Amino acid sequence: MQVERITDEGIQSDILRKLHNILLNCQEFNSNELLSSVFLDSKIIQWRDSLPEASDKNERVQLVTDYLYREYTSSGENALILFLEVIRNKTNP
Repeated sequence: MQVERITDEGIQSDILRKLHNILLNCQEFNSNELLSSVFLDSKIIQWRDSLPEASDKNERVQLVTDYLYREYTSSGENALILFLEVIRNKTNP
């Protein structure tokens, strides 16, 4: 799966809507604790302690997507892309 590089221009609204709907179906977003456990993966652990918390699943998806979209590793890899790769590998090993 090839993912286009994220730019400062944002994510197209139709892609963002699809991403949001897909993430709403991920059990990892059912609670702050479940989501945090995903971030034990070495690719994304640096963001584990700074994840935004939310009181419901919809808000959790929105806040985490926005937060990770803005974050990068020291080598320039986008955190949202890395997170999606971790989720993908977790569901399709």
